Amino acid sequence: MISVLIPVFNYDVRELVEALNDQLSALGINYEIRVYDDCSSNDALNTINNAISGFPNVVLKKLSQNRGFCGIRNLLAEEAKYDLLLFLDSDVEIINKGFIAKYLDVRDEKTVFCGGMKYTDEPPALPLYLKWIHGKTREEAAPEIRNKAAHRTLWAGNFLIPKKIYLAARFDDGSSRYGYNDTMFGYKLMVQEVPVVHIDNALLHNGLMPGQKFIDRSLEAVENLLFFEQQTYIRPSFYEFIKVFKYGQFLKRIKLDGLFLRIYQSKKDQWVQNLLSSYPNLRNLDKLKLGRLLELK
Repeated sequence: MISVLIPVFNYDVRELVEALNDQLSALGINYEIRVYDDCSSNDALNTINNAISGFPNVVLKKLSQNRGFCGIRNLLAEEAKYDLLLFLDSDVEIINKGFIAKYLDVRDEKTVFCGGMKYTDEPPALPLYLKWIHGKTREEAAPEIRNKAAHRTLWAGNFLIPKKIYLAARFDDGSSRYGYNDTMFGYKLMVQEVPVVHIDNALLHNGLMPGQKFIDRSLEAVENLLFFEQQTYIRPSFYEFIKVFKYGQFLKRIKLDGLFLRIYQSKKDQWVQNLLSSYPNLRNLDKLKLGRLLELK
């Protein structure tokens, strides 16, 4: 019936797996929960997560080599027992007692369904504030908003997909870098004309990284885009689908790319300082990413 697939790296997944197991067993369906540890470095968490191996229908596998964001998800899909796959991130919390049932009610053999995410209403301490405010204002959105750009807003942390569709698209594991991996998976689905539908079935996203790390990762993600740009499935639509490329192309077309690059080089430290403050302007993150793209180009 359904395989729930959870990649994990240095995170305690016991509560998540227990909550999933409770919902799945209550439905009286055939299921499995596959938790693959991507060569975690935290021995204490490794020991803690061993507890889930005693749960019914749970497969815990610890990889001896890190496969990365894309590779481990592809492995999970390949080894899944059932034809319906539910991908979840490890740092999420189930906030709806009918979470699994809602997905099963809408499933079909040709559509990808995305449940969305929420962040806590209470802001965290300053070191984690940037990622929280970014998630709260740009990632947490109602289904009707996400459906306006359904493929671009696919989030790898909470989506349901038929196995045959997943294996025909797959995450692009040619790059080991961070960033835009789920966006590019959504782009592949768009190119293959696979429908993506967003529904109201959100999870609470608890994983917050420190502000400077989030900025660094965001700039690393721009570097990853240059890898994706070279892949065979890329179409002209790619430059409209990815916003930073769209704006970069626009600046180049009106011959202002050189000017913006000089502004970026003189202002980037100031933009970073603002982003790490109590009142970050997220447009400064957009400008950093655009400047980094022009710099790399």
